[in-house]
Amino acid sequence: MYKNIPKNPIKFGIYISKFHKKSALSALICVFIGSALGGRFLVIILRNLTDSLSKQPIDTNTVWMWAIAYPVLLFITESIWRLSGFMGMGWFVNLRATAYQALYEHLTLHSKDYFNSRFAGSLASKISNSVDGTEQLFQQILWNFIPLVLGLFWYIVISWISDYRLGIIIAVWSIFFLGINILFSRKLQPYSFKLAETTSALKGKVVDSLSNISLVHEYAYVKGEKDYIKKFVNNDADAGFSRWWVSEWILFINGVLISIFVATMIFKSVYLLLNHLVSIGVVLMIVALVGNIYDIFIFIGHGITNASRYFVQINEGLYYALR
Repeated sequence: MYKNIPKNPIKFGIYISKFHKKSALSALICVFIGSALGGRFLVIILRNLTDSLSKQPIDTNTVWMWAIAYPVLLFITESIWRLSGFMGMGWFVNLRATAYQALYEHLTLHSKDYFNSRFAGSLASKISNSVDGTEQLFQQILWNFIPLVLGLFWYIVISWISDYRLGIIIAVWSIFFLGINILFSRKLQPYSFKLAETTSALKGKVVDSLSNISLVHEYAYVKGEKDYIKKFVNNDADAGFSRWWVSEWILFINGVLISIFVATMIFKSVYLLLNHLVSIGVVLMIVALVGNIYDIFIFIGHGITNASRYFVQINEGLYYALR
């Protein structure tokens, strides 16, 4: 028996995940290790390889050491990420099953009057939205948000070691960018909630209509039923357009901010090189690092937008399913 099921989307996901602690913790550990070893330390190897090639005379042993270290670390990192996939598979497949079972058992405790006043298709849609949204949100957290936040942390440390001014730029921009996108996600939530409501209503009405299709044919009310369903289709389409419109403007603003950041980092690193404050290896590392951070910021923008949608989808589903 599942007791005291939380209505908050994050708490609900954690509550369900507690039934699968081993696979969840194993997946998290793999992601933490993979995030630390991945592109973060690969850029250090790239920096050291470049500096060893630029020194005269060239120390071939050092060059080969860094040349071999790069693909070896890349292979180890990819293997750890794949291991996180296997662990995550056990977590999320079981999470879906447990979430469905928990919400279904909760619904069965309601009275006959509860079911008489609600459509079965609508209730099924609420459960489906809650389960699907929880799985998507926690996958997003595991394989997107955690690696991205850890990646930014390591890039700040690596840049700071090379030159503290480069580390400060990344730190300030990261805080600013994350703050702006959290604000954007709040602005987007009402549109996401509206879309979740209209989609859930559409699914429920279609299921209920098909469940009673024999009666519709018997009373020759096919055209009326089509027009009835079309209203819900149009409402869902309108909500979808509204949310997408706001989302695209958010991504456009993110693109402008990221371009300014990239220009700032490259110009600053070149300036430091010309003033003999950093090596050419550091500049090359910063260029590679900025390319990775560009992807991180893009993913953060998309990720927060999608996470906001999943959060609202779960919230809307749990609000009705756990009443």
